[in-house]
Amino acid sequence: MKIYRVILIILLALLMTGCQNKSIQEPDALNSEVGKSEMKIEVLCENKRVVFQLNTSSASKSLYDQLPLEIAVSDYAHNEKIFYPPNSLDLSDTPMATGDQGTLAYFSPWGDVVMYFGSFDAYTGLYELGYVIEGEEWISELIGIISINKIES
Repeated sequence: MKIYRVILIILLALLMTGCQNKSIQEPDALNSEVGKSEMKIEVLCENKRVVFQLNTSSASKSLYDQLPLEIAVSDYAHNEKIFYPPNSLDLSDTPMATGDQGTLAYFSPWGDVVMYFGSFDAYTGLYELGYVIEGEEWISELIGIISINKIES
């Protein structure tokens, strides 16, 4: 009976140590993310301005590194505007897009960036780059040549 108590105490101590190590590591991971500069971009068309907050994925960094761009935007379906960046994006750690209005996404089969002004269904090959933080009402009105620029913090 004593041996079971000793084993139980050792197991509990190991479990508690594992939890303590995890809680010590999490703040470090959070601090390294907070230390990264935020990537924001603006899309300009005539007197319309749309601002997107990019996530920290490789695909977002790939797009950000290609800026500034003067590029054609097109309508697609009933809820999105698309453009084709000069180079494909690195998808190695990029999350899938979930369907929220205001999402900035990358559709890997066609190599286009999508600005959603309506909700959408998740789709294989559709990756999230970020989300709109200003000017969502203008996405549907973007037409012709747009300017896409970094917003330096």
